[in-house]
Amino acid sequence: MSELEWLQNAPCSNLLETDIRSKSFNLAPWNGNSTAKDARTTWKSDRLVLENDQFFQNLHIGDTTALEAISERSTCPKCEKSRKYYCYSCYIPLKETASLIPTIPSLPVQIDVIKHPHELDGKSSAIHAKVICPNSVRVFTYPDIPDYQDEKVLVLFPGDKAEKLDDYFPQHLTVPQKRAQFQRILFVDCTWHQVKSICLDDRIINLPQLILDDRQTVFWRNQKGKPKEYLATIEAIYYFLQDYHTKVLGLKYDGEFDKLLFLFKFMHHRLHELYK
Repeated sequence: MSELEWLQNAPCSNLLETDIRSKSFNLAPWNGNSTAKDARTTWKSDRLVLENDQFFQNLHIGDTTALEAISERSTCPKCEKSRKYYCYSCYIPLKETASLIPTIPSLPVQIDVIKHPHELDGKSSAIHAKVICPNSVRVFTYPDIPDYQDEKVLVLFPGDKAEKLDDYFPQHLTVPQKRAQFQRILFVDCTWHQVKSICLDDRIINLPQLILDDRQTVFWRNQKGKPKEYLATIEAIYYFLQDYHTKVLGLKYDGEFDKLLFLFKFMHHRLHELYK
């Protein structure tokens, strides 16, 4: 069962914190803040985050309430398995939701997601990106990953040599020259304890590393021992694209990638309504 399916089917009386704690996305320090000092400055409460509606209201995401009318599971047209809202195995919307879930035709840079084999597909927020932007996003399950030797690829990982996007490019480069520096960005979608083993793989370890500027998650519940700057993977993808738009392309951001957070917003809204 995906987290979306669980949210839809869970009655309010059963929404205990222990249940929600077991239905969480992976959060990781995409900006490099993974020290013990950062962990001590984490949120003191382990309650749901219900005050982030304003964040979504300021974005050009669209109305997610139509998904709430979907009450029954249906069959994925590709794998024929029972699903709800979208198929987290085939990364496609269902017949009932195809017209409700927005799509983005293409992104300015290609995105690869490497999932850990022990992580449940229905738990991955990165799959939202593949569902909403299928032409620019690829999803792989480790160790089945491409050999990036002949491609210009960066990996978003807070390693010792990681740089922020501002510092990665020499200042004299033009926009076309910056775009030519890399064509693909790699995200590792797993727990923070699993990510290092994947990034030490020979196919990834020598890729240039990037980190994000500090942002705070709008994840719907506080996670014990993790600072606000730990982002869900879909948030990291969204913020990277926002930075690429402004810092690489030199354009003003006007909501071009907000729809990537459509399913993330829906989950947040459902929990908010259930807790009311």
